[in-house]
Amino acid sequence: MLSLWSRRSHFTLNLTLFNRFPLHPDINEIVGDFTSLTLLEVDFRSRLPFSERAQALQKQLFEDLDRRQCSGIRVLRELARRRGHGRQAAMPVVFTSTLGLTQAGESMDAIRQLGEIVYGISQTPQVWLDHQVFEEQGALVFYWDVVESLFPAKLVDEMFATYCHWLEQLATDETVWQQVRREHLLPMAQQQQRARVNATAVPVSEALLHGLFADQLPERTQQPAVITPDRCLTYGELAQLAQQLAHQLRQQGAMPNKLVAVVLEKGWRQVVAVMGVLMSGAAYVPIDPQLPTQRQQQLLEQSQAHLAIADAALGSALGCFSSRPVLVLDEVIAQLRENLPPLTWVQQPEDLAYVIYTSGSTGLPKGVAISHRGAVNTICDINERFGVGVGDRVLALSELNFDLSVYDIFGILAAGGTVVIPAGDDRRRDPAHWVQLMSTNQVTLWNSVPAFMQMLVEYLSRQPEKVPSSLRLILLSGDWLPMELPELIKALWSKAEVVSLGGATEASIWSILYRIEKVDPNWKSIPYGKPMKNQQFHVLSELLEPAPVWGPGQLYIGEWDWQQATGWMLRRQGLALLLIQ
Repeated sequence: MLSLWSRRSHFTLNLTLFNRFPLHPDINEIVGDFTSLTLLEVDFRSRLPFSERAQALQKQLFEDLDRRQCSGIRVLRELARRRGHGRQAAMPVVFTSTLGLTQAGESMDAIRQLGEIVYGISQTPQVWLDHQVFEEQGALVFYWDVVESLFPAKLVDEMFATYCHWLEQLATDETVWQQVRREHLLPMAQQQQRARVNATAVPVSEALLHGLFADQLPERTQQPAVITPDRCLTYGELAQLAQQLAHQLRQQGAMPNKLVAVVLEKGWRQVVAVMGVLMSGAAYVPIDPQLPTQRQQQLLEQSQAHLAIADAALGSALGCFSSRPVLVLDEVIAQLRENLPPLTWVQQPEDLAYVIYTSGSTGLPKGVAISHRGAVNTICDINERFGVGVGDRVLALSELNFDLSVYDIFGILAAGGTVVIPAGDDRRRDPAHWVQLMSTNQVTLWNSVPAFMQMLVEYLSRQPEKVPSSLRLILLSGDWLPMELPELIKALWSKAEVVSLGGATEASIWSILYRIEKVDPNWKSIPYGKPMKNQQFHVLSELLEPAPVWGPGQLYIGEWDWQQATGWMLRRQGLALLLIQ
C-alpha cells in the first residue's frame, strides 16, 4: 500500500526491534524497555508477485538484523550530520509487530481483563503513520495511528480499506500470493471510474485535413475563408491559389510523407501555402521567418524538407544556405492559370499532415510528426462538441509553428467558418488591434494561450464600451491558466463559454478539456478535465502502473494506435513510450 500511494517505489521503513543483547547472564531479569529501531530498505521497483516481494523483504530484514548493533537512530543521526538538515533524514512510517511472541499475546489477554479497549492511540514525534500488529486469541489485530492533518481527506481511509481487503484475500485465496502484483491493488471503484472516463472510443473519421476544407467548397465558394487587413480570400479564391501551388509542388516531386517547409510571415499567404502543400500530397513543416538564417537552415536540414516556400527576400537568403529548391509564393501566384484540372488526393489518413518543432527544452528542438487522422479527430471533436459552424469566425493569433494554428486554419475552414488574421507588423500583439478586428468582423471564437486573453481582458477592463459582443466561445490552452482569469472573462462576456484545454503536441493539438462554469475558491488550479474523443488520460507511477487517487505520478496520454489498430499508444506529455496491446 505504501509503495502504491507513494511517489517512489524505493523507500525506507522504521521497524521497532526488541533488542536485548546478551551482555550479562542476568540480562533477562532486568525490567525495562529494550526497544530500538532498525531501518528497512523497501525496493519495489521490479514487477514481482506478492510472494516474491515478501521473500525479498524478509531476506533484507534478516541481513539488517545481523547489524542491529547499529540502531536506526544512529543511522538517522549520521544522515542528518552528513546532509546538514535533520528533516531530510526522517523516516516517518513505523511498523511494529509482536507476531510470534506468545508473551505479548498473553499480556494483551491480561489487559482485556480490565475491560474492553474502546480507544487507543500512539503519538511519537516525527512519525506520520504507525502501523501496529499483534495476535489475540488466534486472530490478527492491526491498526494504523495516523497524523490525519498531513494527508488529504479520506486518503488514509481508502488506503486502510484497500489494505484490509487484500489482507483478507491473502488469508482466503492461495492464488493471490503468486498472481497479484502491485498494479492489481488499485481500489476497484477507482478502476471503474477511470474506465468510464476513458471510454472515449467513437468511429474515427477517414477524412484528410484539406479534404474537410474541400467538402465546404460547393456551398461556400463566394463566402470569406480568410480575412486580413490587406486581403480577403473567399473559399473559391483560397482553393484556386492553393491548387495552383499544389500543381507546382507536384511537379517538384511532392508526395505523401515528404516535407515542404513553409517560411512565411503570418498572413493569408501562410494559409495558401499550408493548404497547397497538403493538396499536393506532401506535409508541411512551419519554420519561423524571424529565426536567424542559420537556425532556419538547421531546421531545414534536420527535417529533411524536400523544398521550401518563402517570400522573395527570405527565398533569396535561404537559397544561399541551402541546396534544396525554394519556391517564392508570390511568383507562383502571379503565374495563376485558369481551369487547372482538380488534383486527386494521394494521401491516406495515416500519412503525415505536418511536423511542428517544439521549443527544445530537452536539448535540440525535436520535430513532432502528426498524421491527418490524429489532427482530424481533434478538429471534428471540437467542432461537434461546441457547435462550430458557418457563422463562426476565429481571431488567429498563434504562429504557424505553434499547433494552435492548426485549429485556427483547418478547424474553422472545416466548419465553413472564417479565419481572421491580424496585421503582420507590430500590431500583431496589440489588444487594441484585436478588438478592432473582432468588432469589425464579428469574431465568435477565441483560441490562444491564456496570456493573450489576459492582455485582452486588461485592455477591455479599462475600456468596457469596446467589448466585442459577438464572442461566444473561448478556448484557452498551452500554458498555466490563472485562477482569476475565468471570472474576469465572465465579467466581460457573461454568456460566453470558457474552456480550458490541454495535451501535448504529439497527441494532435489537444487531448483533454474542462468547461469552466464556476471557479471554486478552494481550488489550487483549474481542473485538467476529461479526455476528448478517441483519447485517454492516465496517471502512472515510475513503473508505469496506475497511481491511485492522491497518489503522485506522471501524466500520460493514450491515443488509438492508428497504424496498428491494436491498442492505445501511451505518451508522457512530450514523449511516446509504449503500446498497450
